Amino acid sequence: MMKLIISKGFYTSNKDNIIESLLEIHSNKPAASINDEEYVYYDAEGFLHGYCHIFAYALYQKFGYEIYEISNSSESVIHWCCISKYDGIDVYIDVRGITSNFNEFLNEFQPDIGAKPKMKIIDDIEKYNDEWIQELLDFANELIDRYYDYYSIDLIHNKNQM
Repeated sequence: MMKLIISKGFYTSNKDNIIESLLEIHSNKPAASINDEEYVYYDAEGFLHGYCHIFAYALYQKFGYEIYEISNSSESVIHWCCISKYDGIDVYIDVRGITSNFNEFLNEFQPDIGAKPKMKIIDDIEKYNDEWIQELLDFANELIDRYYDYYSIDLIHNKNQM
């Protein structure tokens, strides 16, 4: 039996260079000034490594997806993402887009995540607050609006058989 694989977003548009693509996408607005001279412009890669919880929260706000924390066997948090269903299939959603291929989804976090990651639903995300959360949340929303079809399960057109 063939397993239906769903992939969209950076998983398909630039599959071999996802990190490089994310590093090239910058916020339109700088973060608060540092010493009144330097400004920080965030890049989208920060939502894969560092601020993934904020991107997951933005996805939750926009689409209502459930937020999950992924930990390794030592219970160290490795990543936050959203999980939803499309045609009865679990799809994993983060800044890279949507995929139903769990191994492809976790590949970026190996070997840190290990063979048996722990998944925990997060329903109290408001307690996870960063100093610059509003600026990062604004950037996450800007990114979701800019690449809306990468993150919406309602806009899945492309199904691949594996």
